Amino acid sequence: MMKFKVPVRRTPFSLQLFILGLYPVLPVIALVAYERMFGRLNDDLFWLLVFLYLLSLGILAVAMWRLCHDPFHTLANMVSSLHQGDYSRRIKGYSSDALGVLQEEINRLADILQGNRFAAEEAIRRFQVLIDQLDFAILGVDDHQNLSMLNDYAAKLLQQTRPNLLGKNVGGLGLDDLWGSSNGRTLWLRFPERSSRFLVHVNRFREEGRSHNLFMLSDVDNPLREEERNAWKRLIRVLGHELNNSLTPIISLSQSLRSRVERVDMDEERKSSALLALDTISQRAQGLNRFVEDYARLAKLPDPVRQEVDLESSLGRVIQLVDDGSISLHPGIACRVMVDGDQVGQMWVNLIRNAIEANQEAGQRKVEISWVRDGLDAVVRIDDCGPGVGNGENIFVPFYSTKHGGSGIGLVISRQIAEANGGALELINRDGGGCRAIVRLPVVR
Repeated sequence: MMKFKVPVRRTPFSLQLFILGLYPVLPVIALVAYERMFGRLNDDLFWLLVFLYLLSLGILAVAMWRLCHDPFHTLANMVSSLHQGDYSRRIKGYSSDALGVLQEEINRLADILQGNRFAAEEAIRRFQVLIDQLDFAILGVDDHQNLSMLNDYAAKLLQQTRPNLLGKNVGGLGLDDLWGSSNGRTLWLRFPERSSRFLVHVNRFREEGRSHNLFMLSDVDNPLREEERNAWKRLIRVLGHELNNSLTPIISLSQSLRSRVERVDMDEERKSSALLALDTISQRAQGLNRFVEDYARLAKLPDPVRQEVDLESSLGRVIQLVDDGSISLHPGIACRVMVDGDQVGQMWVNLIRNAIEANQEAGQRKVEISWVRDGLDAVVRIDDCGPGVGNGENIFVPFYSTKHGGSGIGLVISRQIAEANGGALELINRDGGGCRAIVRLPVVR
């Protein structure tokens, strides 16, 4: 409950005015009474009293002006402070008349407004704490397209602190597509932390009489993909551990048995058959061991060390390494991307070799590589003339491959590299046949 201090009461304002109003009359009455009782004053004393009387009238005029001006000037200043949002000032020393009631009511109004402000600030802080716990981005944007509010998740995506972001224009943050988007629409958005498809929910609200847009952005790709990736990593670690424990002694025993069989005196045909069987066991065990080690790389991909890399040079070095005469490079606008050069180079190797092998299956010899600038992304396209994507749901699943002898690891690692470097990888079928690998990478700002 709000408490009020007991005010200090002063002489009523109306009584002060009445007393000051009587003051000019009293000296005249006293002078007339003196002359009636004692006779006329001499001229020098008379004019001295007149001078003092006029001087006192001047002082009285100043006092009355101060008496009438100061309380209302204080009230005006108090109301002006309330109007400007300063609720900390109070009027002290009330009179006990109507003016004092007015002063007391204005103080009470200031107390109420200050209490309302504290309650509103506490509600805002509670609301901010609540939205900061959400695992999706919330952005408040005014009609001038400036950020008026956001939560921690959005600040993390933008890789800046909340105070630095408030008031900034969404266009300068690379979120132009957000403005004007419809409710329930899915947008590809580029954030400094990562790019992804976001489901956009839009609402309107008013604050301090101004209209604002409230955007709620739910990442529809990365959370599920991260859970899927973690599940595969755990599975691969368990399988790798168990298989290595079994394969290592098999390889060792098969090699030891082979040495002993070679020294045994027995029929050549039977010895040759036994050696062949032991070689087969050893080779298959070693092949399976290498297979497991390849998959273990999925769980051991290091964090990228991102730096500026020239896109054309990065692709050019890989093309020189794997080109079989079928690759055509169509350079786009010169741009530099912020990525781990070694990891992205391995991604180019995987994707280009995948395109060459797809062409070989279809008896074709044409791989075309190009790129364009799309906002804050460089979009690289690798086109082949192969049979295309037959089962799009499984192409990024570990252990799945449509190629004879394929391990099914190249595309999985390539997508993991792209996303770890703030980009994305997608494979689609081209009109007229063939497949297109689309890689998005963040350009240097």
